[in-house]
Amino acid sequence: MSLHHLPIETFSVELLLRTLPLEGGYVRSFHAFNVLKEEEQLIEIHADEQPDGSFKVKVGFGAMTQWYWIRTDTRELLKQSSEPAPGLKMEFRR
Repeated sequence: MSLHHLPIETFSVELLLRTLPLEGGYVRSFHAFNVLKEEEQLIEIHADEQPDGSFKVKVGFGAMTQWYWIRTDTRELLKQSSEPAPGLKMEFRR
């Protein structure tokens, strides 16, 4: 699947993570439209397999980084973490 020719917006990246062929060392970058900033942003995805079999996925949205933990067998998003400001950490567990 080529992401370079599909129109994608940044809110869809979380859904996209569930469909990508993740494996240890997986790297992908593409541009997506950020509705809030009204501009295109570079999205960079780096996946690493964890000892428990899940994937820890680093997603760069321009200058901001978010981390996702994804279960390998069901592609369920287990946790999401980001640091929206220095010293402030947000984490969502599912």
